[in-house]
Amino acid sequence: MVSSTEIERPNMRAGCFGVLAIFFIALGTLLIDDEDNEAFVVVNGAQVPEVSEPLPEEILPLKNETWSLAETTSCLVTGRWVSSEADIQQEFRDKPGELAEISCLKKKAKEPSTECKCSEKKPSFCLPLGHQRCSIGSLSYSTVGMHYEENCSGNVKTVPRTRQTVTKILEVIGERTLCIVGDSVTLQMAKSLQHIAARYPSDFEMDIKETPKNCTLPWWGCMNAVRSNRITTLKGPRSGQSSTILWLKHYTFEPWEYEMMGSSCDILLYDLGSNHYKNPKHVGRDQHTFRNDLEFAIPRLARIADAPPRKGSSDRIVVYYTNFPQHFPTATGEYQKGLKSDYCHPTRFSQFLDNTIRCSMYKLQQIGRGEINGSHLPSLCPPGDEEKYSLNIPSKDDSDFIFKIPLNPPLTAEGRAEIKSPNHWEKEWTTDYEAHANSTLKGRFGTLYYFPTDLLFGTRGDAHVSAKDCTHYCWNPLLWEAVWRATAIYISKIQKNIARVDS
Repeated sequence: MVSSTEIERPNMRAGCFGVLAIFFIALGTLLIDDEDNEAFVVVNGAQVPEVSEPLPEEILPLKNETWSLAETTSCLVTGRWVSSEADIQQEFRDKPGELAEISCLKKKAKEPSTECKCSEKKPSFCLPLGHQRCSIGSLSYSTVGMHYEENCSGNVKTVPRTRQTVTKILEVIGERTLCIVGDSVTLQMAKSLQHIAARYPSDFEMDIKETPKNCTLPWWGCMNAVRSNRITTLKGPRSGQSSTILWLKHYTFEPWEYEMMGSSCDILLYDLGSNHYKNPKHVGRDQHTFRNDLEFAIPRLARIADAPPRKGSSDRIVVYYTNFPQHFPTATGEYQKGLKSDYCHPTRFSQFLDNTIRCSMYKLQQIGRGEINGSHLPSLCPPGDEEKYSLNIPSKDDSDFIFKIPLNPPLTAEGRAEIKSPNHWEKEWTTDYEAHANSTLKGRFGTLYYFPTDLLFGTRGDAHVSAKDCTHYCWNPLLWEAVWRATAIYISKIQKNIARVDS
Protein backbone atom coordinates (compact mmCIF):
# COMPACT_ATOMS: atom_id res chain seq x y z
CA MET A 1 0.00 0.00 0.00
CA VAL A 2 1.33 3.42 -0.95
CA SER A 3 1.35 5.95 1.83
CA SER A 4 0.58 9.58 1.27
CA THR A 5 0.70 12.78 3.22
CA GLU A 6 -2.04 15.38 2.94
CA ILE A 7 -1.53 18.99 3.86
CA GLU A 8 -4.94 20.15 5.02
CA ARG A 9 -5.84 23.75 4.35
CA PRO A 10 -8.10 25.40 6.93
CA ASN A 11 -10.99 27.58 5.83
CA MET A 12 -9.70 31.04 4.95
CA ARG A 13 -11.54 33.23 7.43
CA ALA A 14 -10.97 36.98 7.36
CA GLY A 15 -8.34 38.16 9.78
CA CYS A 16 -7.07 34.68 10.55
CA PHE A 17 -3.62 33.45 9.71
CA GLY A 18 -3.43 29.68 9.52
CA VAL A 19 -0.46 28.14 11.22
CA LEU A 20 0.44 25.35 8.89
CA ALA A 21 2.69 22.42 9.58
CA ILE A 22 4.03 20.86 6.40
CA PHE A 23 5.19 17.27 6.46
CA PHE A 24 7.35 15.89 3.72
CA ILE A 25 7.63 12.34 2.50
CA ALA A 26 10.58 10.84 0.73
CA LEU A 27 10.16 10.05 -2.91
CA GLY A 28 11.35 6.51 -2.33
CA THR A 29 13.94 4.55 -4.20
CA LEU A 30 13.35 5.47 -7.84
CA LEU A 31 16.07 4.21 -10.16
CA ILE A 32 15.88 5.75 -13.61
CA ASP A 33 16.76 3.98 -16.85
CA ASP A 34 18.90 5.72 -19.47
CA GLU A 35 17.44 9.20 -20.05
CA ASP A 36 17.49 8.87 -23.83
CA ASN A 37 15.38 5.71 -23.71
CA GLU A 38 11.91 6.90 -22.75
CA ALA A 39 10.13 3.61 -23.43
CA PHE A 40 10.51 2.30 -19.87
CA VAL A 41 10.99 3.60 -16.35
CA VAL A 42 12.66 1.48 -13.69
CA VAL A 43 10.62 1.71 -10.47
CA ASN A 44 11.85 -0.22 -7.43
CA GLY A 45 13.91 -2.48 -9.64
CA ALA A 46 11.15 -3.34 -12.13
CA GLN A 47 10.66 -1.99 -15.64
CA VAL A 48 7.34 -0.19 -16.03
CA PRO A 49 6.16 0.71 -19.56
CA GLU A 50 5.34 4.34 -20.25
CA VAL A 51 1.70 5.37 -20.43
CA SER A 52 0.66 4.72 -24.03
CA GLU A 53 -3.07 5.42 -23.81
CA PRO A 54 -4.40 8.88 -22.96
CA LEU A 55 -6.01 9.45 -19.59
CA PRO A 56 -9.69 10.48 -19.57
CA GLU A 57 -10.04 14.03 -20.88
CA GLU A 58 -12.69 15.04 -18.32
CA ILE A 59 -10.99 16.73 -15.36
CA LEU A 60 -13.84 18.79 -13.92
CA PRO A 61 -15.20 17.40 -10.64
CA LEU A 62 -18.00 19.95 -10.62
CA LYS A 63 -20.91 17.84 -11.86
CA ASN A 64 -23.61 19.77 -9.99
CA GLU A 65 -24.91 22.31 -12.51
CA THR A 66 -26.98 24.01 -9.82
CA TRP A 67 -23.89 25.17 -7.97
CA SER A 68 -23.50 28.93 -7.85
CA LEU A 69 -20.28 30.65 -8.87
CA ALA A 70 -19.67 31.28 -5.16
CA GLU A 71 -19.89 27.56 -4.33
CA THR A 72 -17.63 26.75 -7.28
CA THR A 73 -15.05 29.32 -6.16
CA SER A 74 -15.11 28.07 -2.57
CA CYS A 75 -14.58 24.53 -3.82
CA LEU A 76 -11.49 25.63 -5.77
CA VAL A 77 -9.72 27.76 -3.15
CA THR A 78 -10.31 25.78 0.07
CA GLY A 79 -8.57 22.66 -1.14
CA ARG A 80 -5.48 20.88 0.07
CA TRP A 81 -1.98 20.12 -1.11
CA VAL A 82 -1.22 16.40 -1.25
CA SER A 83 2.10 14.61 -1.62
CA SER A 84 1.93 10.99 -2.72
CA GLU A 85 4.50 8.60 -4.13
CA ALA A 86 1.79 7.07 -6.31
CA ASP A 87 0.95 10.46 -7.81
CA ILE A 88 4.57 11.16 -8.64
CA GLN A 89 4.89 7.80 -10.38
CA GLN A 90 1.63 8.35 -12.28
CA GLU A 91 2.47 11.86 -13.49
CA PHE A 92 6.14 11.29 -14.33
CA ARG A 93 6.24 7.63 -15.34
CA ASP A 94 6.52 8.56 -19.04
CA LYS A 95 8.94 11.42 -18.26
CA PRO A 96 12.08 9.63 -17.01
CA GLY A 97 14.26 12.70 -17.50
CA GLU A 98 12.06 14.79 -15.18
CA LEU A 99 11.76 11.94 -12.69
CA ALA A 100 15.54 11.60 -12.61
CA GLU A 101 15.87 15.31 -11.81
CA ILE A 102 13.28 15.07 -9.03
CA SER A 103 15.09 12.14 -7.46
CA CYS A 104 18.46 13.87 -7.67
CA LEU A 105 17.20 17.22 -6.42
CA LYS A 106 15.60 15.62 -3.39
CA LYS A 107 18.87 13.88 -2.64
CA LYS A 108 20.81 17.12 -3.11
CA ALA A 109 18.52 18.89 -0.64
CA LYS A 110 19.85 16.45 1.98
CA GLU A 111 23.35 16.02 0.57
CA PRO A 112 24.50 19.35 -0.98
CA SER A 113 27.58 17.75 -2.57
CA THR A 114 25.35 15.70 -4.89
CA GLU A 115 25.81 16.57 -8.57
CA CYS A 116 22.61 16.64 -10.67
CA LYS A 117 22.20 16.69 -14.43
CA CYS A 118 19.71 19.10 -16.00
CA SER A 119 18.01 18.57 -19.33
CA GLU A 120 18.88 21.41 -21.69
CA LYS A 121 16.60 20.18 -24.51
CA LYS A 122 13.20 20.14 -22.83
CA PRO A 123 11.33 21.43 -19.74
CA SER A 124 13.55 20.92 -16.75
CA PHE A 125 13.15 21.32 -13.01
CA CYS A 126 16.63 22.85 -12.90
CA LEU A 127 16.10 25.68 -15.38
CA PRO A 128 14.64 29.14 -14.68
CA LEU A 129 11.04 29.93 -15.57
CA GLY A 130 10.28 33.57 -16.16
CA HIS A 131 11.82 35.87 -13.57
CA GLN A 132 12.91 33.48 -10.83
CA ARG A 133 16.32 31.89 -10.58
CA CYS A 134 15.67 28.42 -9.25
CA SER A 135 18.87 26.51 -8.63
CA ILE A 136 19.54 22.83 -8.19
CA GLY A 137 18.88 21.75 -4.64
CA SER A 138 16.46 24.55 -3.82
CA LEU A 139 14.39 23.75 -0.74
CA SER A 140 11.27 23.97 -2.89
CA TYR A 141 12.06 20.61 -4.44
CA SER A 142 11.49 18.81 -1.16
CA THR A 143 7.78 18.91 -2.04
CA VAL A 144 8.09 18.80 -5.80
CA GLY A 145 5.52 16.02 -6.06
CA MET A 146 2.72 17.86 -4.27
CA HIS A 147 -0.46 18.56 -6.20
CA TYR A 148 -3.63 20.47 -5.35
CA GLU A 149 -7.07 18.97 -4.78
CA GLU A 150 -10.28 20.97 -4.79
CA ASN A 151 -12.42 20.62 -1.69
CA CYS A 152 -15.69 19.84 -3.47
CA SER A 153 -17.91 18.13 -0.89
CA GLY A 154 -15.43 15.32 -0.53
CA ASN A 155 -15.18 14.80 -4.30
CA VAL A 156 -11.43 15.12 -4.88
CA LYS A 157 -9.05 13.90 -7.55
CA THR A 158 -6.00 11.97 -6.38
CA VAL A 159 -4.06 11.81 -9.65
CA PRO A 160 -2.58 14.99 -11.17
CA ARG A 161 -3.33 15.31 -14.87
CA THR A 162 -1.27 18.14 -16.32
CA ARG A 163 -1.85 17.14 -19.96
CA GLN A 164 -5.61 17.09 -19.42
CA THR A 165 -5.45 20.48 -17.72
CA VAL A 166 -3.83 22.00 -20.81
CA THR A 167 -6.49 20.35 -22.96
CA LYS A 168 -9.25 21.78 -20.77
CA ILE A 169 -7.97 25.37 -20.61
CA LEU A 170 -7.59 25.38 -24.42
CA GLU A 171 -11.13 24.03 -24.75
CA VAL A 172 -12.40 26.83 -22.51
CA ILE A 173 -10.50 29.53 -24.43
CA GLY A 174 -11.50 28.12 -27.81
CA GLU A 175 -10.19 29.95 -30.87
CA ARG A 176 -9.93 33.19 -28.93
CA THR A 177 -7.34 35.17 -26.94
CA LEU A 178 -6.89 34.90 -23.19
CA CYS A 179 -4.91 37.82 -21.75
CA ILE A 180 -2.96 37.65 -18.51
CA VAL A 181 -2.26 41.20 -17.34
CA GLY A 182 0.14 41.92 -14.50
CA ASP A 183 3.73 41.83 -13.28
CA SER A 184 6.60 39.34 -13.47
CA VAL A 185 4.76 36.74 -11.37
CA THR A 186 1.87 36.72 -13.84
CA LEU A 187 4.51 36.33 -16.56
CA GLN A 188 5.56 33.16 -14.77
CA MET A 189 1.97 31.94 -14.94
CA ALA A 190 1.85 32.60 -18.69
CA LYS A 191 5.16 30.82 -19.22
CA SER A 192 4.12 27.89 -17.03
CA LEU A 193 1.43 26.84 -19.50
CA GLN A 194 4.08 26.88 -22.22
CA HIS A 195 6.34 24.64 -20.12
CA ILE A 196 3.53 22.21 -19.28
CA ALA A 197 2.42 21.96 -22.92
CA ALA A 198 6.04 21.47 -24.02
CA ARG A 199 6.09 18.20 -22.05
CA TYR A 200 3.68 16.79 -24.65
CA PRO A 201 5.09 17.69 -28.10
CA SER A 202 2.90 15.14 -29.87
CA ASP A 203 -0.24 16.76 -28.36
CA PHE A 204 0.45 20.50 -28.65
CA GLU A 205 2.33 22.79 -31.01
CA MET A 206 3.36 26.30 -29.96
CA ASP A 207 4.21 29.54 -31.71
CA ILE A 208 5.81 31.94 -29.19
CA LYS A 209 6.54 35.58 -29.90
CA GLU A 210 7.85 38.44 -27.76
CA THR A 211 7.18 41.93 -29.09
CA PRO A 212 8.73 44.88 -27.23
CA LYS A 213 6.96 48.16 -27.86
CA ASN A 214 8.75 51.48 -28.23
CA CYS A 215 8.14 53.60 -25.17
CA THR A 216 9.64 56.82 -23.82
CA LEU A 217 8.05 56.51 -20.37
CA PRO A 218 9.56 54.69 -17.35
CA TRP A 219 9.60 50.90 -17.79
CA TRP A 220 6.75 50.41 -15.31
CA GLY A 221 4.55 52.99 -17.09
CA CYS A 222 4.55 51.22 -20.46
CA MET A 223 2.71 48.13 -21.55
CA ASN A 224 5.77 47.58 -23.74
CA ALA A 225 6.26 43.87 -23.03
CA VAL A 226 3.88 41.66 -24.97
CA ARG A 227 4.35 37.91 -25.02
CA SER A 228 2.07 35.72 -27.11
CA ASN A 229 1.83 31.94 -27.21
CA ARG A 230 -0.43 30.43 -29.85
CA ILE A 231 -1.05 26.79 -28.90
CA THR A 232 -2.47 24.41 -31.49
CA THR A 233 -4.03 21.11 -30.41
CA LEU A 234 -2.77 18.19 -32.51
CA LYS A 235 -5.06 15.38 -31.30
CA GLY A 236 -8.68 14.74 -30.40
CA PRO A 237 -11.86 16.64 -31.30
CA ARG A 238 -10.06 20.02 -31.21
CA SER A 239 -7.29 18.88 -33.56
CA GLY A 240 -6.09 21.80 -35.65
CA GLN A 241 -7.73 24.47 -33.47
CA SER A 242 -5.56 27.20 -31.93
CA SER A 243 -5.85 29.32 -28.77
CA THR A 244 -3.76 32.39 -27.96
CA ILE A 245 -2.41 33.24 -24.50
CA LEU A 246 -1.20 36.84 -24.33
CA TRP A 247 0.79 38.32 -21.42
CA LEU A 248 0.71 42.11 -21.07
CA LYS A 249 3.04 43.86 -18.61
CA HIS A 250 1.10 46.04 -16.17
CA TYR A 251 2.51 47.49 -12.93
CA THR A 252 0.22 50.43 -12.24
CA PHE A 253 -2.75 52.32 -13.68
CA GLU A 254 -2.10 54.22 -16.89
CA PRO A 255 -5.20 54.98 -19.02
CA TRP A 256 -3.72 54.27 -22.44
CA GLU A 257 -3.03 50.64 -21.53
CA TYR A 258 -6.74 49.77 -21.34
CA GLU A 259 -7.24 50.54 -25.03
CA MET A 260 -4.72 47.81 -25.83
CA MET A 261 -6.48 45.34 -23.51
CA GLY A 262 -9.82 46.10 -25.11
CA SER A 263 -8.51 45.60 -28.65
CA SER A 264 -6.56 42.41 -27.86
CA CYS A 265 -8.47 40.33 -25.30
CA ASP A 266 -11.54 38.09 -25.31
CA ILE A 267 -10.95 36.70 -21.81
CA LEU A 268 -9.06 39.04 -19.49
CA LEU A 269 -7.36 37.95 -16.24
CA TYR A 270 -6.32 41.24 -14.64
CA ASP A 271 -4.24 42.39 -11.69
CA LEU A 272 -3.40 46.06 -11.12
CA GLY A 273 0.08 45.17 -9.89
CA SER A 274 -0.88 44.80 -6.25
CA ASN A 275 2.53 43.47 -5.20
CA HIS A 276 3.92 46.90 -6.05
CA TYR A 277 1.68 48.87 -3.69
CA LYS A 278 2.84 47.06 -0.56
CA ASN A 279 4.41 49.66 1.68
CA PRO A 280 3.19 51.57 4.76
CA LYS A 281 1.07 53.95 2.66
CA HIS A 282 0.29 51.54 -0.22
CA VAL A 283 1.64 53.98 -2.78
CA GLY A 284 2.53 52.66 -6.24
CA ARG A 285 5.32 53.54 -8.65
CA ASP A 286 3.11 56.31 -10.08
CA GLN A 287 2.92 57.86 -6.58
CA HIS A 288 -0.82 57.14 -6.37
CA THR A 289 -2.42 55.15 -3.59
CA PHE A 290 -3.83 51.73 -4.41
CA ARG A 291 -7.42 52.81 -3.68
CA ASN A 292 -7.17 55.82 -6.02
CA ASP A 293 -5.76 53.77 -8.89
CA LEU A 294 -8.58 51.22 -8.40
CA GLU A 295 -11.15 54.02 -8.72
CA PHE A 296 -9.81 54.73 -12.22
CA ALA A 297 -8.98 51.15 -13.25
CA ILE A 298 -12.17 49.26 -12.37
CA PRO A 299 -14.59 51.31 -14.54
CA ARG A 300 -12.20 50.88 -17.45
CA LEU A 301 -12.31 47.14 -16.95
CA ALA A 302 -16.11 47.43 -16.99
CA ARG A 303 -15.90 49.21 -20.36
CA ILE A 304 -13.91 46.29 -21.76
CA ALA A 305 -16.50 43.85 -20.40
CA ASP A 306 -19.31 45.91 -21.95
CA ALA A 307 -17.63 46.27 -25.34
CA PRO A 308 -18.95 44.26 -28.31
CA PRO A 309 -17.23 40.89 -28.82
CA ARG A 310 -14.17 40.96 -31.01
CA LYS A 311 -14.64 39.63 -34.54
CA GLY A 312 -15.49 35.94 -34.50
CA SER A 313 -15.60 35.80 -30.70
CA SER A 314 -18.31 35.44 -28.05
CA ASP A 315 -19.11 37.51 -24.96
CA ARG A 316 -16.09 39.04 -23.27
CA ILE A 317 -15.13 37.84 -19.80
CA VAL A 318 -13.18 40.14 -17.46
CA VAL A 319 -11.88 38.72 -14.18
CA TYR A 320 -10.08 40.61 -11.43
CA TYR A 321 -7.57 37.85 -10.82
CA THR A 322 -5.66 38.51 -7.60
CA ASN A 323 -1.88 38.25 -7.83
CA PHE A 324 -0.12 35.25 -6.31
CA PRO A 325 1.11 35.87 -2.75
CA GLN A 326 4.57 36.72 -1.59
CA HIS A 327 5.93 34.66 1.30
CA PHE A 328 8.36 36.89 3.14
CA PRO A 329 8.08 36.62 6.96
CA THR A 330 5.70 39.58 7.36
CA ALA A 331 1.97 39.90 8.07
CA THR A 332 1.05 40.19 4.38
CA GLY A 333 4.02 38.28 2.99
CA GLU A 334 5.46 41.41 1.39
CA TYR A 335 9.15 42.29 1.30
CA GLN A 336 10.50 44.74 3.87
CA LYS A 337 14.06 45.91 4.40
CA GLY A 338 16.02 44.21 7.12
CA LEU A 339 14.19 40.88 7.00
CA LYS A 340 16.14 37.87 8.23
CA SER A 341 14.87 34.39 7.57
CA ASP A 342 16.18 31.07 6.29
CA TYR A 343 12.99 30.18 4.43
CA CYS A 344 9.83 31.62 2.85
CA HIS A 345 6.82 31.38 5.15
CA PRO A 346 3.27 30.16 4.52
CA THR A 347 1.04 33.24 4.54
CA ARG A 348 -2.46 34.57 4.55
CA PHE A 349 -3.14 36.55 1.39
CA SER A 350 -2.54 40.28 1.58
CA GLN A 351 -5.65 41.18 3.54
CA PHE A 352 -5.57 44.95 3.04
CA LEU A 353 -5.13 44.85 -0.74
CA ASP A 354 -7.78 42.19 -1.36
CA ASN A 355 -10.25 43.98 0.89
CA THR A 356 -9.55 47.27 -0.92
CA ILE A 357 -10.28 45.64 -4.30
CA ARG A 358 -13.59 44.27 -3.04
CA CYS A 359 -14.47 47.51 -1.26
CA SER A 360 -13.88 49.46 -4.49
CA MET A 361 -16.04 47.13 -6.58
CA TYR A 362 -18.87 47.17 -4.00
CA LYS A 363 -18.80 50.98 -3.71
CA LEU A 364 -18.79 51.48 -7.49
CA GLN A 365 -21.68 49.04 -7.79
CA GLN A 366 -23.62 51.03 -5.18
CA ILE A 367 -22.89 54.25 -7.08
CA GLY A 368 -24.21 52.64 -10.24
CA ARG A 369 -27.40 51.61 -8.46
CA GLY A 370 -27.92 55.13 -7.16
CA GLU A 371 -27.56 53.99 -3.54
CA ILE A 372 -24.76 56.51 -2.90
CA ASN A 373 -23.57 59.66 -4.70
CA GLY A 374 -19.94 59.17 -5.67
CA SER A 375 -19.27 62.86 -6.25
CA HIS A 376 -20.12 63.54 -2.58
CA LEU A 377 -17.58 61.01 -1.27
CA PRO A 378 -14.17 62.24 -0.06
CA SER A 379 -12.68 58.99 -1.41
CA LEU A 380 -13.99 55.69 -2.68
CA CYS A 381 -12.59 53.54 0.13
CA PRO A 382 -11.07 55.73 2.85
CA PRO A 383 -8.64 54.06 5.28
CA GLY A 384 -10.51 51.67 7.56
CA ASP A 385 -13.46 51.11 5.21
CA GLU A 386 -11.77 48.17 3.51
CA GLU A 387 -12.04 46.14 6.73
CA LYS A 388 -15.83 45.91 6.22
CA TYR A 389 -15.37 44.01 2.97
CA SER A 390 -13.36 40.99 4.06
CA LEU A 391 -14.06 37.85 2.06
CA ASN A 392 -15.29 34.88 4.04
CA ILE A 393 -14.55 31.51 2.45
CA PRO A 394 -16.42 29.25 1.92
CA SER A 395 -19.09 31.53 0.50
CA LYS A 396 -22.50 30.78 -1.02
CA ASP A 397 -23.26 34.33 -2.11
CA ASP A 398 -22.49 35.21 -5.73
CA SER A 399 -22.37 38.90 -4.80
CA ASP A 400 -18.92 38.12 -3.40
CA PHE A 401 -17.69 37.33 -6.92
CA ILE A 402 -19.93 39.09 -9.49
CA PHE A 403 -20.14 42.89 -9.76
CA LYS A 404 -22.12 45.22 -12.05
CA ILE A 405 -19.87 48.26 -12.48
CA PRO A 406 -21.00 51.58 -14.06
CA LEU A 407 -18.91 52.65 -17.06
CA ASN A 408 -18.62 56.32 -16.06
CA PRO A 409 -19.20 56.78 -12.32
CA PRO A 410 -18.63 60.28 -10.94
CA LEU A 411 -15.22 60.73 -9.38
CA THR A 412 -14.81 61.20 -5.66
CA ALA A 413 -12.96 64.23 -4.27
CA GLU A 414 -9.70 62.26 -4.23
CA GLY A 415 -10.31 61.11 -7.79
CA ARG A 416 -10.89 64.66 -8.99
CA ALA A 417 -7.73 65.78 -7.20
CA GLU A 418 -5.72 63.07 -9.00
CA ILE A 419 -6.76 64.47 -12.38
CA LYS A 420 -5.04 67.75 -11.41
CA SER A 421 -2.08 66.07 -9.72
CA PRO A 422 1.44 66.49 -11.10
CA ASN A 423 2.15 62.84 -10.26
CA HIS A 424 1.06 61.56 -13.68
CA TRP A 425 1.34 62.46 -17.34
CA GLU A 426 -1.26 65.21 -17.01
CA LYS A 427 -2.15 65.60 -20.68
CA GLU A 428 -2.88 61.92 -21.24
CA TRP A 429 -4.85 61.53 -18.01
CA THR A 430 -6.96 64.64 -18.62
CA THR A 431 -7.65 63.64 -22.22
CA ASP A 432 -8.69 60.17 -21.12
CA TYR A 433 -10.98 61.50 -18.39
CA GLU A 434 -12.66 64.03 -20.66
CA ALA A 435 -13.14 61.45 -23.42
CA HIS A 436 -15.08 59.17 -21.10
CA ALA A 437 -17.00 61.81 -19.14
CA ASN A 438 -19.86 61.89 -21.64
CA SER A 439 -23.52 60.93 -21.79
CA THR A 440 -23.07 57.93 -24.12
CA LEU A 441 -21.80 55.82 -21.21
CA LYS A 442 -24.46 56.86 -18.70
CA GLY A 443 -26.66 54.06 -17.44
CA ARG A 444 -24.42 51.37 -18.88
CA PHE A 445 -22.71 48.65 -16.86
CA GLY A 446 -20.06 46.00 -17.32
CA THR A 447 -19.92 42.71 -15.42
CA LEU A 448 -16.68 41.99 -13.57
CA TYR A 449 -15.81 38.71 -11.86
CA TYR A 450 -13.54 38.34 -8.85
CA PHE A 451 -11.34 35.27 -8.33
CA PRO A 452 -9.05 35.13 -5.24
CA THR A 453 -6.32 33.10 -6.92
CA ASP A 454 -3.90 34.07 -4.17
CA LEU A 455 -5.63 31.63 -1.83
CA LEU A 456 -4.37 28.69 -3.90
CA PHE A 457 -0.72 29.41 -3.12
CA GLY A 458 -1.01 30.81 0.40
CA THR A 459 0.57 27.74 1.98
CA ARG A 460 3.31 27.34 -0.60
CA GLY A 461 6.14 29.19 1.07
CA ASP A 462 8.26 26.22 -0.01
CA ALA A 463 7.76 27.01 -3.72
CA HIS A 464 10.34 29.81 -4.06
CA VAL A 465 13.97 29.84 -5.05
CA SER A 466 15.25 30.82 -1.60
CA ALA A 467 14.61 33.14 1.33
CA LYS A 468 16.18 35.92 -0.78
CA ASP A 469 13.28 35.81 -3.25
CA CYS A 470 9.93 34.91 -1.70
CA THR A 471 8.10 36.51 -4.64
CA HIS A 472 8.89 34.45 -7.74
CA TYR A 473 8.01 30.77 -7.95
CA CYS A 474 10.04 27.77 -9.07
CA TRP A 475 9.10 25.64 -12.06
CA ASN A 476 6.99 22.63 -11.12
CA PRO A 477 4.22 21.34 -13.42
CA LEU A 478 2.13 20.16 -10.47
CA LEU A 479 2.38 23.57 -8.77
CA TRP A 480 1.24 25.53 -11.83
CA GLU A 481 -1.26 22.87 -12.87
CA ALA A 482 -3.28 23.85 -9.81
CA VAL A 483 -3.89 27.43 -10.90
CA TRP A 484 -4.58 26.52 -14.54
CA ARG A 485 -6.97 23.78 -13.47
CA ALA A 486 -8.84 26.20 -11.19
CA THR A 487 -8.86 28.83 -13.94
CA ALA A 488 -10.34 26.38 -16.45
CA ILE A 489 -13.12 25.39 -14.05
CA TYR A 490 -13.87 28.99 -13.01
CA ILE A 491 -14.10 30.36 -16.57
CA SER A 492 -16.07 27.32 -17.70
CA LYS A 493 -18.62 28.01 -14.96
CA ILE A 494 -18.91 31.67 -16.03
CA GLN A 495 -19.45 30.62 -19.65
CA LYS A 496 -22.20 28.19 -18.66
CA ASN A 497 -23.90 30.91 -16.60
CA ILE A 498 -23.75 33.33 -19.55
CA ALA A 499 -25.12 30.70 -21.93
CA ARG A 500 -27.99 29.94 -19.53
CA VAL A 501 -28.93 33.64 -19.28
CA ASP A 502 -28.69 34.14 -23.06
CA SER A 503 -30.98 31.17 -23.71
